[in-house]
Amino acid sequence: MKCPDKELLSAFFDNEVPSPYREVLEDHIRTCDHCSSVIHKYAKMHEQLLDLQRNEIVPEVNKGVLEFCEKKLKTMPATPHFHITWPVLAAAAAFMLFIGIGLSVLLFTNRTNEIMVEVKPATTVSEYSLSEVVDYLSKQQNSRTIEIPGQLPIETSIQPTIVREADFNRSGK
Repeated sequence: MKCPDKELLSAFFDNEVPSPYREVLEDHIRTCDHCSSVIHKYAKMHEQLLDLQRNEIVPEVNKGVLEFCEKKLKTMPATPHFHITWPVLAAAAAFMLFIGIGLSVLLFTNRTNEIMVEVKPATTVSEYSLSEVVDYLSKQQNSRTIEIPGQLPIETSIQPTIVREADFNRSGK
């Protein structure tokens, strides 16, 4: 059998390998000097850690660590602490709400005015009056006849009648 990696041997030492594989690894470790020495090193390291846990830390080391930490705390810059009360937070929230509503109304009002300003009238008024147009047409030397296809309800009168192109049926009937 090929030697397992150190992670699998560590799992074996910690009893984390399930039963069918555990027996195979035990047989291999009994026959392999290299894997047996790795397990022996894990056992030795485990005992050293237990000894450290049982023994107290030397007071001089403890004192040195505390002095080092105190020295570092003294050299660190102090961070400012701000204390904000609930009324201040409520006032700030109300102010922001007031500003938000004010800006919304202002922007909505400006858009409505802009739209109303951009609307142009649909009809244009001629600068000439009807009597001026009639006078101009009557003074023309060449007489022209305009034939209107189909029958339109036009009253005959002495006064001229102005007919728009939009009043006709485009088919000519």
